[in-house]
Amino acid sequence: MLVHLGQDRLVGLRRIEAILDYNLFVRLPANRWFLELARSAGRVDGDRSRPPAAVVLTDERVYLCPVSRFTLARRAARAPGGPARRRQAVGRGRRPP
Repeated sequence: MLVHLGQDRLVGLRRIEAILDYNLFVRLPANRWFLELARSAGRVDGDRSRPPAAVVLTDERVYLCPVSRFTLARRAARAPGGPARRRQAVGRGRRPP
């Protein structure tokens, strides 16, 4: 139940709160302020050598990822216990994991 964020980083699927497009995220001043606040607290993890394409918010950290939000969402959906797997189980009359 791990999602690969790129750059040898893995995050537990249950810890992910949101996967957002970086360019859309930083358009709002409140989001830029949130990102700076998280940086000053040491809670931002990301590779500065590559421009971020997505922001992954977890319960404890903010990850800036070079992988697009569409790719990350697809990886999360295909992970064991991911949303797509739960829908398939429910659709067949079984309880979700």
